[in-house]
Amino acid sequence: MGFFDYFFSNKTNINQPQIQFGRFSDAYKEERKYDAWDKSLELFENQDYIESYKQFFEYLNDESAANCNYEDHKDHLTFEFYQGSKKIVGRANHKSITAEAKIAKTESLHIGFLRRLLEDNYQLKYSRYALDSDNCITAVFSSSTIDGSPYKLYYSLKELATHTDKKDDILISEFEMLQPINNGHIRKIEDAEVRIKYDYLTHEIDKALESINTTKLNISHYPGAESYIYLDMIYRIDYLIKPEGNIMEIVDNIHNLYFHNKLKTPEQKNRLIRKELKKIREIPYDDFKREIYEVKSTFGISQSSGQTRIQEFIASEVKNMDWYYQNGHDEFALSIPSYIVGYSLFNYSMPAPMRDLFNLYYQIMQPKYFGALGINGEYRSKLKMRESKIKKAIKSIISVHIDEYTHLEVDVRKLYFQDSSQFAKSFLQMVQVINFERKDHR
Repeated sequence: MGFFDYFFSNKTNINQPQIQFGRFSDAYKEERKYDAWDKSLELFENQDYIESYKQFFEYLNDESAANCNYEDHKDHLTFEFYQGSKKIVGRANHKSITAEAKIAKTESLHIGFLRRLLEDNYQLKYSRYALDSDNCITAVFSSSTIDGSPYKLYYSLKELATHTDKKDDILISEFEMLQPINNGHIRKIEDAEVRIKYDYLTHEIDKALESINTTKLNISHYPGAESYIYLDMIYRIDYLIKPEGNIMEIVDNIHNLYFHNKLKTPEQKNRLIRKELKKIREIPYDDFKREIYEVKSTFGISQSSGQTRIQEFIASEVKNMDWYYQNGHDEFALSIPSYIVGYSLFNYSMPAPMRDLFNLYYQIMQPKYFGALGINGEYRSKLKMRESKIKKAIKSIISVHIDEYTHLEVDVRKLYFQDSSQFAKSFLQMVQVINFERKDHR
């Protein structure tokens, strides 16, 4: 069954499936978690190290996800937690603390991956790669307890966890002598869902490339328009498909190329991005399938922003769509608000109600994809948006979060439903003026 067969099939799914979207964030925790962090700091200052670490792991643990646990053995503590495809285990006593994550088991040594790991060791601040006695590539962290404050422990374990989570899929796909290890906790995705995601991926890449090849706009004079199309699309891939391994690495590379490479012109960046997109497009289905799975995580990798930075970003970018809209280039106009949403979800940890509103935005703007996954918001009737349904969904998000974010107020009367571009602009302008301040001010 092809991409559009999924979208236009007659079957319906009354039960909305629970599907993970976007990258994990640990920026916003419950008040009692911050209390545990404060207790951990106090106990460490009093040299009660074991009790300090117990409170530290209470801070990390999300009971609903069961991502972290520890066991008290009186004279020492053992712990384990999950970060994506990796399980990290460790031990602490009054003198030292250690942690390790097994990345892959090797049948033979190969200069390729050994050199790669040696080079990576120079980039790591707290941990290091090693080969254990069972021929497993392992990342290790160790510290004396007196130097292992909760602050150092947080950043050390985060480095260990996030690096190994990215490294295993990449190495295993490149070196055939490497085998996965300690990944029994990951949840495989049903084949039908994987197929929908793969078809969406390839369709959206083809669509983006074709839109640039066939546009009447002189792209050489407006390279920013091409960039908006590509960036909107890769951030949607990252959020809606949530790939691991090679595809996630390519998405990160495109992001870094565009925003952190000061030596390339916009035109040169666009050419390089096209090459990266073609790499993704050429990934066979079986390889793609291995990169799609659901996991538990402990550390987020996006930076915490509060609300101000994202709202300033909306204000600075959304006006850029006006010229394209007024001159009949609707596709480019619409890519800009979608880019704003995608970039924000990719780059920042944001308040929960803002994240829910951005997720709703994608549901409204990508109804075929969500419908194919069985998530039927019914926010559109053919090409027309259903105003009452959308307003009801926004108010529902506010009602869910109002107890924790007590200043939430939304004026849905300012939304425009005449066409997609104007709706997208008005939606972001609505988000731009909402007060997302949390009552605990953490």
